[in-house]
Amino acid sequence: MVVRRSAAKALLDLRVRDAVPRIARLLRDESGGVRVLAAGVLGRFGDRSAVPALVRALRDERWYVRQAAARSLGELDDDRARAALRRAVDDPRPAVVQAAKEALLRL
Repeated sequence: MVVRRSAAKALLDLRVRDAVPRIARLLRDESGGVRVLAAGVLGRFGDRSAVPALVRALRDERWYVRQAAARSLGELDDDRARAALRRAVDDPRPAVVQAAKEALLRL
């Protein structure tokens, strides 16, 4: 887990061109910690090709991954995320609801 998290962070720091698909695959990692880091990194990359993977991450079993995905979707400012973020407003976790509302305001 530590290696995968460090690798995702390093790819962001280096701004590796083809890193987004690789990091998006980490959203399916067995570790919630890796998934939450991947969701956050994807938002900071600013590459809208990450939107479909982040939309799927809004259904993650871990609330903190859903929260990070919502935040990142707000950073990416892509209308394709609007419907999924609207559904996330009904999430049982207040932190996810707040992140989804903030993301919708940015769209």
